[in-house]
Amino acid sequence: MSLKTLVTKSVQYNNWVVNKYIDWLSTKSDEQLNQETISSFPTILKTLHHIWQTQEYWWSHIAENNEFDFEKTTAAAGKEEVFNAIKNNSQKLVDYVETLSEEDLSKNVKIESQWFH
Repeated sequence: MSLKTLVTKSVQYNNWVVNKYIDWLSTKSDEQLNQETISSFPTILKTLHHIWQTQEYWWSHIAENNEFDFEKTTAAAGKEEVFNAIKNNSQKLVDYVETLSEEDLSKNVKIESQWFH
């Protein structure tokens, strides 16, 4: 299997999974999504919010656009906004990967971060 096929199928599968879990979570009440739970983040919605922020952070590196805006992602609070943002980010990654060549996929991307190099 080529790198292009492997990466494309992986992001397509990820997108399918994201849509499945967001569709399922969309059936849950605000009370359920905001109920305190023992985890890294105190609620399901806050966990999803973190997932979206992390996706956006990595997207800024993958797309090499350095457009990650922590303040913008922090401002989003409603479940519909977070759900739509996660789905949109996942689809954006699929669309991007499908345009890449084998050579593009093999390219090294330099990442400068306060957390790692």
